[in-house]
Amino acid sequence: MTIIRETNFSFPGQIDFFRGKVKDNYVIEINGRKYMFSVVTGRTSVFNQKLLEPIPYQGKMIARMSQMVSAAIKDIVNNWVISYPHSDVMFGHYLEIIPFEFIFRRYLTGSFYSKFYKKGNHNPWNIEIPDGMYKNKILPEIIFTPTHKSENDDPVTEREMLESPYINQIELAGVKACGINIFQKLSDIFASAGQILVDFKLEFGRDSKGDIMLADEPPTVHSARFWGQQNYQEFVDNDSVKINQLSKEELRQFVIELGFDPNSDVSESNPFPQITEDHAWSMFQVYKEQLLKYRGLFEPDNWSQEIIIGASEFDSQIYLNSMYETLCQQINLVKQEPFKPVL
Repeated sequence: MTIIRETNFSFPGQIDFFRGKVKDNYVIEINGRKYMFSVVTGRTSVFNQKLLEPIPYQGKMIARMSQMVSAAIKDIVNNWVISYPHSDVMFGHYLEIIPFEFIFRRYLTGSFYSKFYKKGNHNPWNIEIPDGMYKNKILPEIIFTPTHKSENDDPVTEREMLESPYINQIELAGVKACGINIFQKLSDIFASAGQILVDFKLEFGRDSKGDIMLADEPPTVHSARFWGQQNYQEFVDNDSVKINQLSKEELRQFVIELGFDPNSDVSESNPFPQITEDHAWSMFQVYKEQLLKYRGLFEPDNWSQEIIIGASEFDSQIYLNSMYETLCQQINLVKQEPFKPVL
């Protein structure tokens, strides 16, 4: 079995490299334009803390799910990805990231509940939550709760975003419209499979022409929260009832069960625990089952019960150089449309 923990490759034309929480990113220049290879590894983190145990085959599954969701929302927003040349790799336009995380929610849960609503119904975004609401209940409408893209994910208001040099009023309105339309479309798709789309985060950036595109990945099990519909009402009515977690949230719950309080800072009295190999394989099963669901939802004509997840030939620098040469030929044919929010 091959688990990609990190990579250290060298591409022709490479001008930069940066390692994120999950992805290794290689920036290359071709014909005066910047592009990027993003290698999805088995690394992961929760509550802004790194986990030492990698998730088996995480890269293959996230990349495949990203590909399917991106195709489903291409009528709403342009994506930075041009192609998926390898099972663990995304290749596309290099973007200057807009340093905010664009978070959309439909349920009163997660940090919005524990950090704000639970402590008096006050929040930095001045979102009014009606009386009679309680934990995990559906909100009257999709809400937008952006944060700074930083170590602590500190909240940022729309006014503060507009006062920054990174985004203007028209662009922010367009990005919000994109997020809401994506939420509505994916909610309907996943509801048909008995799943609830709870919330997700998006990232955006600008290409070399200044056009805004979706960065990183679309909503998948890694960047969104999903619940099973089956016992949702019991889950809402009784805080001791557990719901079927169908996303990375399962990993967060593992860490909480190990004694970590996510609402307090890491300290001697609140140490951050590390998951075991068994936890990692349990997370693999969640991702694998979701990948099957994705294939049934997004590729019904090609759907089958079998998922083949084999060892990666990713260790070969020769293979990557060959892949690079092929992509150099492909990108000359790419025509990128301007940013097009559906309003």
